[in-house]
Amino acid sequence: MFANSATVKMLAPMTGASDVAFRMLCRKYGVAVCFTEMLYAKHFANNEAYRKNLMLTQEDSPVIVQFAAGKASELLQAVEKLPKEHCAGIDINLDWPQQKASSGPYGVFLQNHWDDVIDMVSTVATRTKFAVSCKMRLFPTVAETVERSKQLETAGCAMLTVHGKTGMQVGEGTGVADWDAIKAVKKAVSIPVIANGSIVYFGDVDAVVKHTGCDGVMCGQQLLCNPAFFQEKRPHVCTVASEYLKLCKTYNTSPTVVRDHLANILHRCLLRYPTLRDQLAHAYSLRSFEDSINSLSELLNKEASDADSQRHDIPPHWLCQEQIPFIESRNCKSIRYEGDIDQLTVYQEYWNLRRNKIPEENLELLNKPLLSKSAAKKLAAIRPMLKSKRKRTQEDRAKKPRLEEGDIKEETIVVPRSKAGRILGAGARIVKRLQFLTKTQVKVTDKPIDDSSENQEKLSNVTLKGTQEQIEECKVYINKIMAGNCPTAVLGMRDKKLEKDRLRAAMLPDSNALQIAVDLGMCHEMNRKELHKLSSQIGRIYGKNLISEKPAHLHLTSFQTDSLIHQTLRRQCDGFEQYLLSKTTKRHKEAFPISDIVYLTPDSENPLSSLSSDKVYVMGGLVDENVKSKFTLTNAQNDKITTARLPIPEIASKTEAKTSQVLAINQVFEGLLAVWSGASWEEALVDVVPKRKGFHITPKT
Repeated sequence: MFANSATVKMLAPMTGASDVAFRMLCRKYGVAVCFTEMLYAKHFANNEAYRKNLMLTQEDSPVIVQFAAGKASELLQAVEKLPKEHCAGIDINLDWPQQKASSGPYGVFLQNHWDDVIDMVSTVATRTKFAVSCKMRLFPTVAETVERSKQLETAGCAMLTVHGKTGMQVGEGTGVADWDAIKAVKKAVSIPVIANGSIVYFGDVDAVVKHTGCDGVMCGQQLLCNPAFFQEKRPHVCTVASEYLKLCKTYNTSPTVVRDHLANILHRCLLRYPTLRDQLAHAYSLRSFEDSINSLSELLNKEASDADSQRHDIPPHWLCQEQIPFIESRNCKSIRYEGDIDQLTVYQEYWNLRRNKIPEENLELLNKPLLSKSAAKKLAAIRPMLKSKRKRTQEDRAKKPRLEEGDIKEETIVVPRSKAGRILGAGARIVKRLQFLTKTQVKVTDKPIDDSSENQEKLSNVTLKGTQEQIEECKVYINKIMAGNCPTAVLGMRDKKLEKDRLRAAMLPDSNALQIAVDLGMCHEMNRKELHKLSSQIGRIYGKNLISEKPAHLHLTSFQTDSLIHQTLRRQCDGFEQYLLSKTTKRHKEAFPISDIVYLTPDSENPLSSLSSDKVYVMGGLVDENVKSKFTLTNAQNDKITTARLPIPEIASKTEAKTSQVLAINQVFEGLLAVWSGASWEEALVDVVPKRKGFHITPKT
């Protein structure tokens, strides 16, 4: 494999994307070695049906089978079940960074169980005939990474793939791979080293080899979009898609896998043709996929023949092209090696060009995943349920007994016309509120003026219709309003002008209001679903603050107007642009003095005892369905910021053995606001902390 001096180009193992048809397609365009998608060793060893997921052929060679395993015994059992032919070796996954891998532990979480890793490598290397390779991520320091690499070599590892990011650098916006660390590993070991990570542009393959001296280059994401990436070519998308479909017929590929690959190859085209996108999303057979490709080919040939479309600042959408990753300059370096281009500038310029070329109505589809057939069926099934109204039951009818005609009465009150205006209110809001509270029909009409009397006062008739009880209740409210009381206060209505005035006063520099900031600097760690939840929580925070008699001064830090969270907030929170709160692009540690910041995190050891207007209480805007332990605490400690948490264990009793102090930011805000308004911690948190958290809070009497 490494006999000659040429750089070995490899296809990375990708879950749901390393099928044999795609591996064969990549081989056609210059890939020498392919990896299968990751397989669980314990399932592969014990489940015959699961073993059928692995498909090896004579044409697809050499191929390396990757396993996720936590113990040497389970890995050995799985390797013994491998077919001896067509398999060049096995790979141990030490790279998987998602939280799901912690259950094994698997992937990067094995860094804390290194003795088990060494045991797995040495066991397979000595007791089987398969060569063993490992795919690992960087340790916190380069020195530790080098030391661990030497240990793998000593244990019997025959090839080492190094992903140049740590386990914390997951997803977009987390920086570029550290090629210097890969270079240090290559110098320290004598086995072949494969570089992986931040291989984005055509020139990066030669650049990483020159910089690190590695023996091979592994790439995944860019090959999904352009299988000819290693050849530095951009073939027509329909040509590549048709070639892939032919291979799918040969190797009987699942329609779900086919759909995902076509979505990557045709992504830029589908942005321009939403109808074709929906057609592809609901395709269920290779024939229907071929029909979609043929339809797209006709559209693209017509578009390519247009003389104006031959002028391109970027490659046209009908050619396969690399995917430009999201780069943030404040938390990562954007220059990787001498002579490299600025990644941040490339990203910004690329997407500015893209936005100008993509029709405005299709911009929202830029990152929208392709809807699968199963998801479409589920959506179609529940849509009528979402639209239908709940039918009234016998119990509902019993709650509201039918009134006989004799029970309905009508009474008219004569009031001065000047005071009748107080009942009408602005836009008849008062009348509607009266009718809602008392279930009485209220009608205000002007009383005719008697021309015979010159100084007669102008009067109005207020007609009330309902039961006697309802009418009497309505008259009580009207009398209070006539006596000069504020109608909105009498009827329990919100005074929106007063609410906004209180918020504006809280935002003044000398207001002494409680200051609370929501840190949006971790939005790049979240997917769309999590951003949707975060937007809802921010909307609830603002709504609670709006109706409070002692509102807080709200801040949104690390707020970017062109970010995905901003688009989500505008879509979800009605009138977000008019919210009375402070927004800044700066991080919290730059917007406020470090000594004034208190970072609220459930992992802190410091319980809050009281609140002060001299402090800024920062809530981490991180909705994480996988719950990354101590993530916000670690970030705050790295920035040398004081941390604190709500005093839940101090005031509550445990109702379950397993408890949790993790709350949504709107729940935390509600508790803080209640304490600031004068409530005790027990009173503030009794309705905030859900019972499922395992705590019971009893308010003080």
